[in-house]
Amino acid sequence: IHKNRVYGYKFFDYWGYTRTVDEYWKTNMDLLGDEPVINLESWRIRTNLDHKSTRERQPTIIGPEAEIRNSLIYNGSNINGKVENSILFPGVQIARGSEVRNSILMFDTKVGEEVLLDKVITDGGVCIDSSCQVGMGGYSHPNENHPDLLTSGITLVGRDTHLPSGVTIGKNCIIYPRVSREHFQTKNIPSGKTIL
Repeated sequence: IHKNRVYGYKFFDYWGYTRTVDEYWKTNMDLLGDEPVINLESWRIRTNLDHKSTRERQPTIIGPEAEIRNSLIYNGSNINGKVENSILFPGVQIARGSEVRNSILMFDTKVGEEVLLDKVITDGGVCIDSSCQVGMGGYSHPNENHPDLLTSGITLVGRDTHLPSGVTIGKNCIIYPRVSREHFQTKNIPSGKTIL
């Protein structure tokens, strides 16, 4: 700074942080809507979704019973349920009778039949068996292990985790990566809990 000229420029366009889970979720939601806050086309930017392994996936399949509103869905997905206000990465599968709302499902997440997801972020390779409900209940319980991280109702499901049929998971929960069916001692995980 003392040896060189330093310039500052005022920036008047969109600026979204992704330092926290809430900021990451909010910034992704800003991609949605009739007039999104982040308009990728007008910015003329490329993302990692242009990567070779993503481009080479089959086109997305939208089944006859699917309903999609205000969502971004990428190549290789197979949608047979309802998707609203959500972002689905490549390879996501949503089975018949399931509903995904206000969520971000990353690569190759598989959602079984009659599943309800609300304000959920999954990492890649997550498998959610039939009749699960994730992101249910009230907001009043922050996460027991990370009360500063999860208070707004977002539930996190870690990479390669497998949720067994019929599990209900509350809001502000964390399900760690690679958790298998056997880790679930109960079918009801209250809001704010963490499963290791």
